[in-house]
Amino acid sequence: MLAFLVSNCLGLLFLLLNDYQGANTHRQLLESPTQPPSVYRFDNPLQAYRILTYLDTYQSPRNNTFLEQISYIEPYRSFHLGLTVDNLYCYKHRLYFVHDPEIIFGQPKIFTDYNSSSLLRKSVVPEIGIDVQTNIHLDMDFNSKFGHNFDINMDVSHFFSGGLYTARKIGKQFSCLTQASNQIPGNRIIQNKEFFARALFEYRESLGSKPLCKEDLKYFPKIWSLKDKDQCSSFFEEINKDEYQQLKQEKGSIYSKIPEGKEDVIPLGDKEEETIRSALKNGEYCGYLMHRFLVQKDLPASLLLNHSEFRIRVYLLIASTNPLIAYYHDGFIISNPQNNKQGTQAHSTKTMEELQTYLLENKITKNRNWINTYLRFELKKVLVHLVRMIQAPLVKISTLYELQSVDFMLDDKLNLWFLEADAFPELEGTTGREKQFFTDMLKDHFEIVTGLLRSRTKRIIQYINRITKEKKIWEENEEIFFDNFLQIKEEFQEVIKNSFESEFEPRSLNGFSKIVDETVNGTARYNGLLQEGCIENLN
Repeated sequence: MLAFLVSNCLGLLFLLLNDYQGANTHRQLLESPTQPPSVYRFDNPLQAYRILTYLDTYQSPRNNTFLEQISYIEPYRSFHLGLTVDNLYCYKHRLYFVHDPEIIFGQPKIFTDYNSSSLLRKSVVPEIGIDVQTNIHLDMDFNSKFGHNFDINMDVSHFFSGGLYTARKIGKQFSCLTQASNQIPGNRIIQNKEFFARALFEYRESLGSKPLCKEDLKYFPKIWSLKDKDQCSSFFEEINKDEYQQLKQEKGSIYSKIPEGKEDVIPLGDKEEETIRSALKNGEYCGYLMHRFLVQKDLPASLLLNHSEFRIRVYLLIASTNPLIAYYHDGFIISNPQNNKQGTQAHSTKTMEELQTYLLENKITKNRNWINTYLRFELKKVLVHLVRMIQAPLVKISTLYELQSVDFMLDDKLNLWFLEADAFPELEGTTGREKQFFTDMLKDHFEIVTGLLRSRTKRIIQYINRITKEKKIWEENEEIFFDNFLQIKEEFQEVIKNSFESEFEPRSLNGFSKIVDETVNGTARYNGLLQEGCIENLN
C-alpha cells in the first residue's frame, strides 16, 4: 500500500513539476539516462527519489516536555509574503535535487525576505551565492504580501528569513532535508524572561552538587518566577537565610521584581517584600497562589567606559541541534546611547582590543593580555553553559541553525555578568567598520552551515548508492522493497546527523571558533573550556 501511494504521489508531482517549469524540460530531466557514478551524484536518481520518500518522512517538530511546549510555535500564518502554502514542496525539492545535486554543491542558492537595501542582500549574498527570489522582501506591496502568489523555488539550498518558521512547516513546506534554514523553533526560551528563568533554574538543579559546574553559573544572575512552585520555594529559602538579612542591612534592596511581560525592573524594598511574604505566607502558598512576576538578584555596579555604562556583545552560532554544534564569534563593546549634537540617541562601539587598551591606560588591569587570557575564555565558557541550558526545547532537526547575539556586562571588579540573548539580532552596521564586521561574520557563518549541509548531502548520496549496490533495496514495477527496513531507517537517521566531512571543514581563517561539538567526547566536546569533573554531569 505504501509503495502504491508513493508511486501515485510521484505521478502527481510529475504533473505539478511540468506546470512549474515546463513539460518538455521536466520530461527530459526524468527520462535522462543514468548519470555517471560520483560521490556527489546518485547512480539512479529516480530510484533514489523513491527510496528517500520512504526514509525521509515528515515528522512534526513538536515534543512534549514543558519547556518544549511553551517554547515551540506551530506555524500559524496562512498569508506570509505572498508565498503559497505547498504541502508537496519538499517532495518537489527532493525530485529536483536527486537529478541535480549541484544545487547543493555549487553556488549557494539563498532565499531571504530581507529588504533589498539590507546588508545581507547588498553585500553578503552577491559575494557567496545567488539571491534566488529578489521579489520576496518585507517591503512588498500589500496586495502581493497578503495572497498566495509565489511558489518557493525548488532549487533553494539556504533559507535566511526573519520568521518563515512561524508561517510554513519545517520539513514539509520549506527547510527540507537537503536545505539549511536559520531560526530554530524553541528559541522563544531565550527571548522570554519567564521561560529563561525556568531553564536556568532547572539547569542549576541538574548540575547537582558538582562545584566545578556550579561555579561557572556565577555569571548568570539568579532569577525566579514566583508562579512556579519550585522556583518560588527556592526564592523564599534564599530570603529566609540570615545572610540575606545581613546583606539587606548593608546594601538595602538587593533584589528587583519584573512584572510579567514587561522589562521594567522595580527594586524590591521592604514594602514590596512584605506584600510578597504576606500573600504567599512566607513560601507556604508557593504553587497555590500565582504571583505573575519575576524576582531577580541585582547586579553589582557596572564598570564605566569613558564615564558611560557599556555592554559586551558577542555572537553565538548554533550550527546544529542534531547533534549540538555551536560556535563563538567576537562582537563589539557597545557604550550606552548618549545624546549627540543633533539631540538624537547614538551609541559607540569599540573592539575587544580597544577595550584592552582602555583598561591598561586607566590602570584597571596590569595584564596586557587580559582579553585573551580571561575575557574571551570566560565568554566562551558561559556560552557553552547557555547553549546547554536552552538545548532541551530547541527542535532537533538537521536542517536548522541559528545566529544569536549575547550581551554581557563587566562590574567594577572586572567580573563578567550575563545580561540577555537575542535570537533575532540586528545585523546592520552604521559605520564602515561595523558594516564590514557584519559582512565578514555573515559570510563566515554561511561557510559553516554550508559545510554541514554539503557533508550531510554527500553522506546521503553515498548511503543510497551503497545500499542499492549491496541489494539491500530493490525495485520491481516501480515499487521499492527493503531487505530490512527498520535497520535501514535507523542507519539513515545516523547518516543525516550533522558532522563535517573533511573537504567541507571551515577555513582556519573563519572568524567563528567552535565551543561545542557533540560528535566528539571528553573535554574536546567543549573545546577544553570545561573541566572534566564538570563534563561528567553534562554528558
